Amino acid sequence: MKTRILASIVLVLGGLYLSVGISSFLQYRRLIQTFAYYGMSIPMSIPEIANARNRLIAGAVEFPLIGVLVLCVGAGLFLGKSWARPAWLGLVIVLTLFHGVRLFQDYQLFIPITFRNHQLEAPIVLLRVAEVVFIGSLAAISWLWLLSRSPHGELT
Repeated sequence: MKTRILASIVLVLGGLYLSVGISSFLQYRRLIQTFAYYGMSIPMSIPEIANARNRLIAGAVEFPLIGVLVLCVGAGLFLGKSWARPAWLGLVIVLTLFHGVRLFQDYQLFIPITFRNHQLEAPIVLLRVAEVVFIGSLAAISWLWLLSRSPHGELT
C-alpha cells in the first residue's frame, strides 16, 4: 500500500517536471519572438538577458529529461517492478542534490529587491528552499517506506 501511494506521488512529480520543462521552452520561444519582433537578436552582452536565456535553455532540456526518468521509475514502482525500488532510491538522492544546487545558484544570483523603500525577499530563493524541503522530505519518506519490511520479512 505504501509503495502505491509513493508511486502515485512520484508519477505526479514526473508530470510536474515535464510541465516545468515545457514552460521553460515556451518562455524561451517567447523571448526569441519578442526580440525578433523588434528586429534584434538576443543581446548576449547584457548579463541579465544572457542569464535568463541560459536558464530557460537549461530548464527546457533538464526538466523534460528528469520528468521522463521520474515517470518511468514511478510507473515501475506502481507496477511493482523489482528494479524500481533501487532506481527510485538513487534517483531521489540525485534530485535532492539537483535542487540543492539550484538553491545555491539562485542564492548566489540573489539581488535584493527594493519596493517603496522596503526590502523584499527574493521569491525565487524561497521557492528553491521549498523545493529542497519537499524533495528532501520525499527522499526521507522514500527511504523509510521502501526499505521497511513487513512482519513476514518481505519488503513492503
